[in-house]
Amino acid sequence: CHLSCSNPAGLVDGLSKAKASSVTFHMEALGNDVVAAAALAARIRSLGMRAGVALKPGTPEEIVFPLLDASPSAVDMVLCLTV
Repeated sequence: CHLSCSNPAGLVDGLSKAKASSVTFHMEALGNDVVAAAALAARIRSLGMRAGVALKPGTPEEIVFPLLDASPSAVDMVLCLTV
């Protein structure tokens, strides 16, 4: 599931109960906060789903580098949106 909303964390439990296999959320919805993104990704993974982050056009891709540099990587996918 690709969530384009202001509070993706509020939907994670319901998606898990609905048997979603993955959840992708926007970095911008978390104020581009890498620590919050890593925590949300960890919560998603703890529920047995894959975690992805999406970047809107204009958001520098470097914002997700710390998530990818973690060992193991904090996310399973990065989705770069285009216009």
